[in-house]
Amino acid sequence: MDETQVNIQQIMEEIRQRAHEIEFELPVDFDTVAQENAHREAPGDLYEATQLWEAQAEMNSRYNVLFYRPIPGNPAARFFKKVIRKLIFPLLQPMADDTTLFNAASTRAVNQLSAYIREQEDENRRLKRAIHRLEQRIQALEANPKGEMTHEKP
Repeated sequence: MDETQVNIQQIMEEIRQRAHEIEFELPVDFDTVAQENAHREAPGDLYEATQLWEAQAEMNSRYNVLFYRPIPGNPAARFFKKVIRKLIFPLLQPMADDTTLFNAASTRAVNQLSAYIREQEDENRRLKRAIHRLEQRIQALEANPKGEMTHEKP
């Protein structure tokens, strides 16, 4: 192993040993946490169209923050949860509304950026075809140095 690489297992073992020496119990099993979070991806630095379209679809479906949702549990627990919800409604509803407005604005911005990217991709394809046709014309002109015109369509 390269010396510049970080050996996470070795570092975690050292932390466990130090915690044991001072009789401190680690509340988290880091191996389990690492395995549970292994499926999550960090955002990439490179543009991936499929990731953008998937994120856009998720934003479009989930931008609205609902304050009132069905309350699970037995009838007595549901009753108390409903009472608590009614009491905190004046405090949390404005925050939920603000969050929804921000999410909607962010979603609209992503939708506009996505549309712009699609337009640019279409324009790039059109320009590449035009460049290819012009390169063919240049090659044809270079192959015919006397300037005699051929009967090709531009």
